[in-house]
Amino acid sequence: PTPTPPPPPAKAPSSTGHTAYIPIPKTCTGWCQAWEAIPKNPLNLGLTYVAGKVAMNDVLMKGGQCYYENSHGMNVCWGGTSTLAHRGGTTIGNTFVAKIPDGSGGVIDPRKYRDYVPLIEHEFTHTLQWQTLGVGMVDYLLWEARVAVVNWVLEDMRLPPIGMGCGNPYEISASLVKGGYLC
Repeated sequence: PTPTPPPPPAKAPSSTGHTAYIPIPKTCTGWCQAWEAIPKNPLNLGLTYVAGKVAMNDVLMKGGQCYYENSHGMNVCWGGTSTLAHRGGTTIGNTFVAKIPDGSGGVIDPRKYRDYVPLIEHEFTHTLQWQTLGVGMVDYLLWEARVAVVNWVLEDMRLPPIGMGCGNPYEISASLVKGGYLC
């Protein structure tokens, strides 16, 4: 007999036109709690929202999908031809652009990823970093870009890539394990 697939996640109505899924319980432990406890500057909160909206619109305009993760107050997007995500994904502002491979060259809906809850806590910590540091998060994006260029050169030389997040202080404080890093 063929196993039956799991049922789709329960859906709740949304006033934004996006499908809203019943939220997972909010989790925020360790460094996540430390980032959450820091008072937020309204300018940084605005920057986080705008940067996230730009990232979300990029994914949607390039054929991807997004939903709002109610419990953590962030957008989660995937698919399409957006080049914003690297490895398993990248958080820009309050938007996580997922790029979790499905094994056939495409990407999966992040809710189907086996480690979804820890991953969302990891990405939520990045949103808190954006809310706390504001334009200081440009350093995070530059770190990502530097390592991506080094890995591109190593790949061209047929050498193994370096660990993207293993030395990155932003990834370390968001929990390497929850982010799926193998250091």
